[in-house]
Amino acid sequence: FFSSRRRHTRCSGVSWARRCVQETGNMPSHIQFDTVSPATKLLHKRRLMYEVQEAFEAQKEQYKKQEDVFKNQEAQIRARDLQVQEELIRFCKYLQDNDNKKNRAEKRFQEEKKTRESKEQEINELRQQLQEMQNQSQKFERKVQALKKYEDYLELVIRSNPDEYQ
Repeated sequence: FFSSRRRHTRCSGVSWARRCVQETGNMPSHIQFDTVSPATKLLHKRRLMYEVQEAFEAQKEQYKKQEDVFKNQEAQIRARDLQVQEELIRFCKYLQDNDNKKNRAEKRFQEEKKTRESKEQEINELRQQLQEMQNQSQKFERKVQALKKYEDYLELVIRSNPDEYQ
């Protein structure tokens, strides 16, 4: 029934049952093998077998309870693993969204920078044009001032000889 190797004998009931089976050769001293009837020996063996069976059933129940505990723990671990995976998926999506936002912001920044640079260049060109126009205006103003004396002279001539220039 039991092998010589000690497997699964940590349970006290099994160890006790093993001892009982091993001690069957050592029956109590008040019972002599010669004087005991085969029916009594059979009853003694049946009692031992019943005790071993009870120990075995107790150990089976204990293993069943441990198996239930392990299954519950496994279910909890699986549930937690699913939660961690879902959180990881959400976190990855969050990181992707942030990366996309960052890329859009960088692109918008580059576009605004390019627009600002082109506007600054346009402003500089317009300032140069304004400066050139002001310079040309001043040049024309000087020319007008230089020719103003001739206009004044001609007007003086016209006023002094109104009959001739009408």
